[in-house]
Amino acid sequence: MSMSSQTSIPERFKVKIGGFLGPSYSIRIKENELIYRVNENEDDYKELVVTPSEERWQNFKQALDDIGVWQWNEEYPNPGDTDGTQWFLEIEWDGRTIKSYGDDNYPTTDGTPENNPELSPTFENFLEAVRKLIGGLKFR
Repeated sequence: MSMSSQTSIPERFKVKIGGFLGPSYSIRIKENELIYRVNENEDDYKELVVTPSEERWQNFKQALDDIGVWQWNEEYPNPGDTDGTQWFLEIEWDGRTIKSYGDDNYPTTDGTPENNPELSPTFENFLEAVRKLIGGLKFR
């Protein structure tokens, strides 16, 4: 008998993405809820609380494994000097930890940098997994 029928949720979960211009999005965990925040600009933001179901957490965890997030580098530095998209994530879940940051650069399937300002398919998959976790809210 397992002591808890609850699906594990991350001990730490924080993810942000945003362009130099235009809105930025962030999500952080607080107890078992997610605080989703959209910043249209510095002074204008809206916040929502999202409580994913156990099934959504499970699917998200599986997606992180499938995408290979745990192998990502700590940094994906800007390959040029474009004012592009910056992103950050920090996840600690069942003894595994990832902290990764990118500036107009994204991981490929094995975690190596794509060195291209276009979103990599791997990173698109990650964004899609995050959107599913938060019930289809905008996150890109």
